[in-house]
Amino acid sequence: MTVLLLLLLSLLASTKTYALHRRDSRPPAAAATTAAAWPASYTLANVPGNAPSFQGESFVVYSQPMTTKYGEACNERQSPIPLPAEVVARFNNSIMAVTGLEVDVVQIDAATGTERSVPTEDFYNHHYILGLHSSLYVHPPEGENEEKQLLQPAGMEGEGEGGVHRRPLPQGGESQVGDGPRRRAVEEEEYDDEERHLTIDSSNGGLRRREMEAGKRAPRHPPPSSSTSTSTTLPPRPVPRAVSTAAQTIPLIQVFCEANGGEYKYTYHGYPLGYAQLISSPAFFWPFQLHFINTRASVPRSLVPSSSRANPTTDKWNGLIECPCSDRRVFDPQANVIDGKPPYPINCQGEVKAQNNTVCSFATYQGGLRCCEPGMVLLDAVQQQPEGEDTYVLKVRYWFQEYKEEEEEGGRKGGQGGREGAVEKVVGGGGGGPGKDVEGGKEAVVVEERKEGGKAVAGGAGVGGGGGGREGAAVARVADGGKDEEDKQDASKPPLSVRASHSHLFKAYIQTEQWAGEYDIPPCDTHTTPNPFHCIHVLTSLNKASELFSNCSFPTNKDCADAVALKEGGGSFKLLYAAGHMHLGGLSLELINADTGALICRNSPIYDENTGLITSIPPCVWGDVNVLEEAREGGQGQGLPAPPVLAGETRLLSIARYNSSGKGHVGVMASWQMRGAYVLGERVEVKK
Repeated sequence: MTVLLLLLLSLLASTKTYALHRRDSRPPAAAATTAAAWPASYTLANVPGNAPSFQGESFVVYSQPMTTKYGEACNERQSPIPLPAEVVARFNNSIMAVTGLEVDVVQIDAATGTERSVPTEDFYNHHYILGLHSSLYVHPPEGENEEKQLLQPAGMEGEGEGGVHRRPLPQGGESQVGDGPRRRAVEEEEYDDEERHLTIDSSNGGLRRREMEAGKRAPRHPPPSSSTSTSTTLPPRPVPRAVSTAAQTIPLIQVFCEANGGEYKYTYHGYPLGYAQLISSPAFFWPFQLHFINTRASVPRSLVPSSSRANPTTDKWNGLIECPCSDRRVFDPQANVIDGKPPYPINCQGEVKAQNNTVCSFATYQGGLRCCEPGMVLLDAVQQQPEGEDTYVLKVRYWFQEYKEEEEEGGRKGGQGGREGAVEKVVGGGGGGPGKDVEGGKEAVVVEERKEGGKAVAGGAGVGGGGGGREGAAVARVADGGKDEEDKQDASKPPLSVRASHSHLFKAYIQTEQWAGEYDIPPCDTHTTPNPFHCIHVLTSLNKASELFSNCSFPTNKDCADAVALKEGGGSFKLLYAAGHMHLGGLSLELINADTGALICRNSPIYDENTGLITSIPPCVWGDVNVLEEAREGGQGQGLPAPPVLAGETRLLSIARYNSSGKGHVGVMASWQMRGAYVLGERVEVKK
């Protein structure tokens, strides 16, 4: 069987093409493997009757293999993997607009070459963090903690996030100890593209990572489809200049970590028309973190540590998915170490701290991230780990379109000609007045219409007017009775917007547990609440929207939500995508505008009655009203509601509800994984 698997993967490794599909197409029958089917449809929380689709074309990539035994945690960060050569060549020195993705875990049958979609109950996804990075991306200098730079949250400069979704992997060396046969320390990983596997330089200690056995190589991408794209691409329109080629701010690295837990397979990861995550010259697929637990369904659910909160006789789910701390873990609260080494720090604040949650101290820590590190065996010491290994790979289908910036009306360049051309040729009025073009030394007033209260009004939002600030108009000279009037604005300031096919979506992230990263659900008191249906644990957090932003650089910071651009765009932003992430036991997660009481989004997990596990958490997705009006003329409307426009001072209330019956739960999460876009600076109604 092993020989057949090696032959199959070697055959796949000889294929260097990629799948290019229509929106509903599948890889052709001639593919080297028979691909597992993607979900037929998805649902949304805020538009229940809407079956969202993906925009543009797609290609498929695979991670390196992940090999584990039952009861073992796979928590690894893999080296960057080259994208298909055709994708790299197509977007060399150009920009990809990523409009969505689909994710699965597959196992390839060595005898038939068939891909099998691995059930969640066999290989539980605690979470993943996936990335794309450009051929132009430069890794931090040697000695800098790249993981800390990559995973650092907005607004917490110099500190780790304290949360799973951007959590640095443990650092270590000789103090690391291991349970499983592959828990080991390695310093450097060199990716050998010719051999398509990791070669390990173990001369130094460092990041713990699973060493890939020789021959267990990532599958090559499937052959190309003969179909052509049916992209739903809008004509270029005014978009915020904050992220554009004109401003030289197109990202060189992107991260994808929305709906990235047990709900990952059947939750929609797509964006509305005209919005995307932009990346320049994409060249590598980068699995930043793959955190899975081998819960092989054929093994009795009773084989779990005594600390497990699951009841094997009544619960259908495997207690290992919560990472309970088994007696193999050695805690030393005085020295603040676990297994003789410092764990990822605990940072409790807000209501988690006020509730004196058991996650806040090593003395009371019962389960979660600190007991689920690379290669840890989650069983008790007296429990024999079942024989046999399972090898799986992560499979990702990225949906994309080509990003374009083109000339504005009147011959004005919008970015492809460079920042200097855009600034040099554009002047416009401040205070929301009409913008102005310079054509052959003559001034021409350009008026853009937008609708306010059902009326068309003139404004310069799309052509450089309004808003003021760095991205306001340059110098406006208005002819009035033969007399010129000079505006006092700085002539070096570029316009607020450019014409482009897509507006960039930045990351917005809130933890209801307020950077504790996880928390425990204490069991309900059956004396005071005898009815288990009334056993509900509630956690809340309150944050200003401005806390989602920091001073950062779009090109090199994958988590960047730039506070400067927010201020210059008028201090408000649009929310386009909101996915609530919860663990087993989660009932609902609500995001509320605390200033108005308006519900922004409510997510409720959907459970599989056969396994007791979460299968999906439908997100909220909004579409720009103007985009929809424009799209409907061509019959391409998505029927999404208008996006909430939030001010930086808006207070956001998050409310998480968990089932606390039985023994409760450990190591749960309640985070909002969102995407937003800057407004153009036009006069918009902001609900404070």
